[in-house]
Amino acid sequence: MSVLAWLKQVLAPTAASSSEPFLLNVSLSHVAGFDWGAGGPCLYASLVGGFVAGRRSSALLCVLSRVDQGTQWREWQAGLSEADARDLVRLMAAAGFPQRAPRVVGVVDTTEGWNELTFRANVTNQQWGFTISMCHSGFDGPDAESVRHIFSRLFALASFAGYDTRVFGSPGLAGV
Repeated sequence: MSVLAWLKQVLAPTAASSSEPFLLNVSLSHVAGFDWGAGGPCLYASLVGGFVAGRRSSALLCVLSRVDQGTQWREWQAGLSEADARDLVRLMAAAGFPQRAPRVVGVVDTTEGWNELTFRANVTNQQWGFTISMCHSGFDGPDAESVRHIFSRLFALASFAGYDTRVFGSPGLAGV
């Protein structure tokens, strides 16, 4: 089966397409630092789910976050429906999944800090991933809004609102 045919099958809402098993594994990490020195982790997000027609299916999304190196980690968790999982795949497809990495680049500015985002996804053995290195002004490029939609949707599904909007984008994108 071609990649395009497979993607249409995963995204199609028909009963016939949902008879195929649908697996989703997503991870996101955010590392930041100042003065171009050593940094540390700020955020991890993980989503693991499996959907099989006629059987109990489940997915769990977990976000761990802390404001800076001196604070405790906080956790947000949520179960996801198959519709939520398919929506995330639709958002990833808008950013190039699985044919290409999204066309984004980190914005260089005059701040004395840096951020690095690493995103990995596996959807029924179709793998996709990218890393964005940037300053505090975030990232830009032809697929930047599509990538921000992915991040915003993940955070909204976990009811997590404490992320850095300069890095990840505006919370207003979560419903897209």
